[in-house]
Amino acid sequence: MAERKRTNRGKDWPFITALGPKLLRDDDPSGCLHIFDAETLRNAVVIHPPSAWMQDARPTLRAALEKDSQLGPALHAEQVFWHQLDACRIRLYEKALRPYVSAVRKAFARREMPLAESHAIRLECAKRHLLTSPVLSYGLEQLVDDARVETARLVHSGLMGWLPNARGHFIGIQ
Repeated sequence: MAERKRTNRGKDWPFITALGPKLLRDDDPSGCLHIFDAETLRNAVVIHPPSAWMQDARPTLRAALEKDSQLGPALHAEQVFWHQLDACRIRLYEKALRPYVSAVRKAFARREMPLAESHAIRLECAKRHLLTSPVLSYGLEQLVDDARVETARLVHSGLMGWLPNARGHFIGIQ
């Protein structure tokens, strides 16, 4: 099996966090949504208090505003959740892809053919076997719930209330 490129790694979070202060310096209040370091977030919310909708979308912003001692662990739980949501989403797409791949393999049956014919077969298989939106077909609520279940296996139960409402991150699926 080919190794998949890993972009969802722990060492990526400082790069995400670095974006937050840059956005805030440009007067973009969404910068608070990108900060995953406790001290940086505490400092940011003092200067740029997040709006109510941002606090609802990301409860850790409330923890930062309230100087809650659980902010560090809550931010870690949040990162675990995003990793799990991404893994659940990828599994969903891989599962949705299987019927298409199987149909293409059967259609080609190890034979060579001109590119135009090959392309036409792939398009026909796609029309028959690929979902328009695997997330919508599966259910966005279910996908987020699955990620929460996986996260609950990895973090302390007291941190689950700090997890974000990820539904707004799926544009066009609500």
